[in-house]
Amino acid sequence: MRVEFTLMLISLFLCLLFGVGNTSGAAEDKAVVSASEARILIIVSPIAEDIRSRGMDVGIELQTSPQLNQADYYYFWMYNAKREQTSGWVTIGYYAVNKHTA
Repeated sequence: MRVEFTLMLISLFLCLLFGVGNTSGAAEDKAVVSASEARILIIVSPIAEDIRSRGMDVGIELQTSPQLNQADYYYFWMYNAKREQTSGWVTIGYYAVNKHTA
């Protein structure tokens, strides 16, 4: 079951990465990556897989701030969702996904 899940995630990642299903063909017609698609890219990233393989759960929240370049990027806070916030740091890292080249 774990192998099947991993293969499914890899397939989804490749579809998003290479734009499978994009029939327009014109570079200028490329759609901007949605926030949901960007979240999936973070969820299937190697760091998230490593965290899950150690028995932890990955939580992801979209970050917004006027100091961030939100016109071109989605910014995410990745954290250990199983750790109590009172028992130390929960932050795994901050990650950005380019809306135009993801």
